[in-house]
Amino acid sequence: MTNKEIFEMCERPFTPQVTMEQIVGCSNPIKFLSWGIDKRISVLKDEDDDCVGMVMKLNHENYDDMIMITLSWDDTYRVRFVNQNFDIVHDVEGLFFDQLFEVINNKLERMMKMEFSMN
Repeated sequence: MTNKEIFEMCERPFTPQVTMEQIVGCSNPIKFLSWGIDKRISVLKDEDDDCVGMVMKLNHENYDDMIMITLSWDDTYRVRFVNQNFDIVHDVEGLFFDQLFEVINNKLERMMKMEFSMN
């Protein structure tokens, strides 16, 4: 996927620090820490240097995909699980801030259960 295509997935600016505070504030601290994303967050900035996307790389040995969070014009978030080429693997839109943690964590738990059952 080209940079242009990646930026076309972004809609409006937002503050990633506030979004992370919202995710952490609505989370189970132990589960959130298990994501292992401490310093593995990148932001996508537009031509005005505003953040229009946030990409989190999880620290999990069997999960190479990333989580991309954007804010829509209707003030809801969109969470995309993307691979290394930014191809969308799973997409959830229309989320309010208090749903971000649950949606991300539930998807990760399902993926880990599938991984565990395959072994």
